Amino acid sequence: CHALYTERSESFGGKLNNTSKCIQARSLGRHCKQHVTQKHSRHSYQRGHAKGTSRAIPGVSGWKHCRQSFGEGLKLSKSDKELLKKGSIALGLKQPDESIHKQALYLELLLEANKNISLTGIKNPKEAVIKHTIDSLSVSSAIEGEKIVDIGSGGGTPGIPLAIANPDKKFYLVDSVLKKIKFLDEAVKVLDLDNIETICDRGENINKLSAETVVSRAFGSLNYLIESSKNMVSKNGLFLAMKGKINQEEISDLVTGFSVLQIQEIEVPYLEATRHFVFIKRK
Repeated sequence: CHALYTERSESFGGKLNNTSKCIQARSLGRHCKQHVTQKHSRHSYQRGHAKGTSRAIPGVSGWKHCRQSFGEGLKLSKSDKELLKKGSIALGLKQPDESIHKQALYLELLLEANKNISLTGIKNPKEAVIKHTIDSLSVSSAIEGEKIVDIGSGGGTPGIPLAIANPDKKFYLVDSVLKKIKFLDEAVKVLDLDNIETICDRGENINKLSAETVVSRAFGSLNYLIESSKNMVSKNGLFLAMKGKINQEEISDLVTGFSVLQIQEIEVPYLEATRHFVFIKRK
């Protein structure tokens, strides 16, 4: 792809260098921090909440207008919300009505922004309830500790649904693509979630978090998960991969110093697909 992603400096509160006005879409994810000044990069992007939204990415900024312009096709119906609630209960999660409302609102924000930003291939609200929210919530009882990393968060799954369902835990949403982080920042603001922090960087560049669990969903191979997140996880921390079918070659070729503790097949309510959790720790 040789398309250019253009952005005026005022979109970020005037914090960008002049040379950053045109960013190649191909390199946006790998080098997002290099396109902001050294002074402001860590504050504005690596730790989330970019400043200024006067000319921000289409589908991301101006949530007030975005919410007002939602078409009926992107609204979660009463039956969609009831399905979300039933799925949550089936997983053993007792979410109050306020949390169910936030789960539904998150999906509406995701589907609306997805019209302009590639965040998900799912466009049907009912399908999104099952394949995004309920599927994400299925891992809630498996995560360990109080500090959780969602690596390769993309549009916010599983991190945002988990953060809504677990307000007592801290979630770090990591993605190297700037436009996705900007969406996550805006969604977090709208949802009023104070237990989420976003980080725009490659996982292998991040350390000192000492998270108890790093969770990945549709992220890549097990070895890629380990190499990308091992600096963020505490010595006894858990690497938790959400998988479909298990590739035995991945298990046998696991990087030295790590071992698979358990492979758990799970049944996600209303999802007609195979799901497994792979639990990995350091030896």
